[in-house]
Amino acid sequence: IQIYGMYSGAGNTYSFFAPEVGLGYRAEFDVYDQNNKLLAIDELHRAATREGNLRIANIIEMISRRIDETLTRQLLGASLSGKLFARYPTATKTILRLESLDVPTMQEYREGVRYGWQPLYTAQFGYRKRLSP
Repeated sequence: IQIYGMYSGAGNTYSFFAPEVGLGYRAEFDVYDQNNKLLAIDELHRAATREGNLRIANIIEMISRRIDETLTRQLLGASLSGKLFARYPTATKTILRLESLDVPTMQEYREGVRYGWQPLYTAQFGYRKRLSP
């Protein structure tokens, strides 16, 4: 049931209404072609439906929650990169940047501290096109 909740989003909490705001996460991908030319910076949040965007956000959150699990992190990152290789047919490399939102306390905010994105994880994924026989 816990795994279903993570994959579907049904297990999400409502920490927004709690005294402390829960962490937010974002993932950006730099997409490169075979000449190492930057094709795009993509966040993957362009699914055809709201549900599709929610699933992508859940995968990003799963990576961040299991940041110490190397295999899980690599497999989920590679899965998201696969979507980008489909979106950009000439792409041969992606660089994933996962960041967490650092939200100040109310006291820190009163003192002038503002939110900011902090690096959490970076990985590179490659894709080689198969040659026709």
